[in-house]
Amino acid sequence: MVEDEKLGLIWLSLPEGSDIKTFEKGQTVAVWTDGKIRESYPLQGTALNIEIIKQAD
Repeated sequence: MVEDEKLGLIWLSLPEGSDIKTFEKGQTVAVWTDGKIRESYPLQGTALNIEIIKQAD
């Protein structure tokens, strides 16, 4: 789950081969998606790539 400043919470499916243990609450990440965001609450999408920009404090 990520929080976008404009869109709010988005539940993302991880890219194939990604390990959920790589990501921690509080990290700043850049996310590339397939462009499709399903309108639900929370929003839902598929991540093509996730890059950690800053580790959690």
